[in-house]
Amino acid sequence: MLTPRQKAILQGQVRGQASLIYRWPEGNDGYPLVPYQFIDGVDEASVTAGIQHWESKTCIKFEQRQGTTGPHIKFEVLSGCWSHIGYLGWDADHVNGQTVSIGSGCSSLGVVAHEIGHAIGLFHMQSSPTRDDFVLVLYDNILDGKSSNFDKKTVQQTNYHGVPYDYTSNMHYSSFCLLRKWIGLSHRDALLVNRMYSCIQKWLSNCSLTVDPYRTMATSGHRVRVCVHGVHLHSL
Repeated sequence: MLTPRQKAILQGQVRGQASLIYRWPEGNDGYPLVPYQFIDGVDEASVTAGIQHWESKTCIKFEQRQGTTGPHIKFEVLSGCWSHIGYLGWDADHVNGQTVSIGSGCSSLGVVAHEIGHAIGLFHMQSSPTRDDFVLVLYDNILDGKSSNFDKKTVQQTNYHGVPYDYTSNMHYSSFCLLRKWIGLSHRDALLVNRMYSCIQKWLSNCSLTVDPYRTMATSGHRVRVCVHGVHLHSL
């Protein structure tokens, strides 16, 4: 779900630093920080598992707060599984929080991780500017009101940071339905977010390194712990 300002950006009406304003700011330790709270009724265990899944593969940190104001994610039970795209703390309508809906049927690890992926700035994989080289979208088969999930973005609207198209992405729909049996982040999902948020540079700096010693483009990589306590550094 996009706000009117986000729709304007995607339609080319807003330029400049649009991509950067959707990044969650850094905390005191220099790593991106996403405050959040649970709204009554949400499946806290499932959301926590999704958060831990992201934290285990990226440098993004999540911090639970009670009754908080200011920019944060509100995990709550509304209709369906959905999230806004990226950080919206700059927007007057979301200065005191933005919703991620974990409604009925949305509590699996893959679905929760998918919605958190949107909240930290990811579009659907099938929205990639290069998607027509990899998939064929049959618009006549799409349910009424759902075609926006297949809108293709332009090169100017997205930045995939050199990460190739990924059929296994947790942000990719299946061939025959809007939802798929997502099982969690692919290697390239984690790689994309780590590049988006400059995690790799932060880790190298923390390790007093200037050259990344694990640079490959495998679809799935062996996770290597490199002097970063509590964080897995993927082979890149």
